[in-house]
Amino acid sequence: ESEFYDDDESTKNLARKVADHYSARTNQTLEEREASPIIHLKKLNNW
Repeated sequence: ESEFYDDDESTKNLARKVADHYSARTNQTLEEREASPIIHLKKLNNW
């Protein structure tokens, strides 16, 4: 049972780390997003 608790805590820690990363990002304008060097890859991925 303790192994499930450890996995749950690990998942929570990872989720918190991901949330913190995206919360720290600044919002970009449309022009800034369109200037991205990988914008074509992003658009292809959404196709």
